[in-house]
Amino acid sequence: MGVCWGLGVTGIVLLLGCLYHNVYLLVASDVSPSQGNDLRSFPVSHRSDFPFLFADVTNCTGSNISLCQPCDGGSFANHSVTECGCCPNEATGECYNQSFCEACAEGHAQNLTGKESCFPCDKGQYQDKPGMTTCKPCAKGYATNVTGTVKCSECGAGEFTNVTGSAKCLLCPSGKVQQQAGQSSCENCTKGQFQDEKGKIDCKPCTNGTFQNETGQSSCRNCSQGHFQDLEGQLKCKLCNSGEFQDEEGQSECKLCPKGNYQAEKGQRLCNKCEPGFYQNETGQIKCHKCPGGTFQDQPGVSTCKLCGVGTYCGLGCSQCAACPPGTFSGNSTGLLTCPVCQAGHFSKEESSFNCSKCEPGMFQSQPNKSSCVYCPVGSICNAHGCINCAYCPEGQETVDEGSTNCTLCEPGFYKAALSGAKCIPCRDGYYQTTPGSGSCFECPSGFFCPIASEPPLRCPISAICPKGSGQAVPCAGPFYKANEDRTECRATQEFIAVVVGCSVAIIARGKVLHTMCHVVGTMSCCVWHIVGTMSCCVWHVVGTMSCCVWHLVGAMSCCVWHVVGAMSCCVWPVVGTMSCCVWHYIL
Repeated sequence: MGVCWGLGVTGIVLLLGCLYHNVYLLVASDVSPSQGNDLRSFPVSHRSDFPFLFADVTNCTGSNISLCQPCDGGSFANHSVTECGCCPNEATGECYNQSFCEACAEGHAQNLTGKESCFPCDKGQYQDKPGMTTCKPCAKGYATNVTGTVKCSECGAGEFTNVTGSAKCLLCPSGKVQQQAGQSSCENCTKGQFQDEKGKIDCKPCTNGTFQNETGQSSCRNCSQGHFQDLEGQLKCKLCNSGEFQDEEGQSECKLCPKGNYQAEKGQRLCNKCEPGFYQNETGQIKCHKCPGGTFQDQPGVSTCKLCGVGTYCGLGCSQCAACPPGTFSGNSTGLLTCPVCQAGHFSKEESSFNCSKCEPGMFQSQPNKSSCVYCPVGSICNAHGCINCAYCPEGQETVDEGSTNCTLCEPGFYKAALSGAKCIPCRDGYYQTTPGSGSCFECPSGFFCPIASEPPLRCPISAICPKGSGQAVPCAGPFYKANEDRTECRATQEFIAVVVGCSVAIIARGKVLHTMCHVVGTMSCCVWHIVGTMSCCVWHVVGTMSCCVWHLVGAMSCCVWHVVGAMSCCVWPVVGTMSCCVWHYIL
């Protein structure tokens, strides 16, 4: 049997042993010089193979307590080993020669000397080497929840520890994830993603109808009303297009505006109803249409318009139809854009007239679209229904009232020369017409006079003259003159004695003075007697073959006046004092 044992002061011991029956090569490393190159680190299970090294402690016979030494830190006295168990109880933790102390196993440590055992590393600690005085804390991202472990476990994906010495790993909180093991922190979910659970390795994309514009979030936000999102993992929502709306949150699409509605703007939560007078018969529209002419709509938010009824009409975009005005009509027609107008010669008086009426006889209407007819003016007629104009009365005919249906003949003594609206006019003085409906009058012939235009001419009396066109006979001054046979000239009679101009005679009678004045003008004479006092004044006025005597008393005086019109003469006496003046004035 041979033994070779080499100890290196550098901390590495190579032990070569040539054992009985066998040769062992033992290599021990990491033995520090401070351990004094003892045999405490030599495995107890192999010590029996080297009795020559441990021969003096194979039994407790002859043991000497003074040989017991306390085990250093990082080792302990294993009493199952004879070299330690032979030490008395009071020397627990000691062995004969410290080389017999056993090193603390991995996962254990002992920081005190003279201990009979090592303590296991606490949770959150480990020791991967034997014979150590302390345990190591688990690094960040590692943990152990058991004691006496030789190493810490990596935090799995979705876990982390951000401090050393952790007994267990923490789950990544919601909004954060970790895909790798052994990490000291978790990563925020990016924008457009979320994680609503703990301990996850991946974030979830925001679903349709949601978005997220911040990192590290546990949920996504719903798209608001008027918005939508049809893709996953988005940072924001989209506006609903014109013609669309969305009245709910968190939607992946917008709704089309229904019929009768519209929306001109984007991002709206509701559509607008079409106003009265408008309609929309399609979905998803940005505006409404005006109701066509002849239709109306009195309700909002509808898809069709209604036809205007009989007697009504409407232009574009009406909320109500209007009654056809006077001067128009509708007949049985519905849906009128405009009401047909009454034509000339027709009228309608009321609103919503079914038809137009013809103007009555005696009336006319020259214009269309009128609510009444006009009476034919004087001088014109209409003798049928529906006259556009009235006709003038022809020559010799007239009307005397408005609204006449027939002309009447000019009466005898009247005439109308031509077709016109004039009335018949009377024959002028000295003319006559005995036939109704004449266009002219006849001049009264010579030797006749026409005092009444509607009667035939009268033969001029023997005591008067009647030139052509005479309306009255002109009397000759009798008894000194009379007419010739043609009644055209007054001639002196045999009784005519003298023509005296400016003579006067004074006669005394009954104590009074009679003043006589004679004044001859032309072939006529007028004699006036003026009596002063209690006498009277006598005036003869010859008209034709007649005579008139008028007495007029003024106080005690009298004045006599003759007034001849046409072929007559006028005599005026003004009284001055007690005298009288007689003036004869002949007006041809």
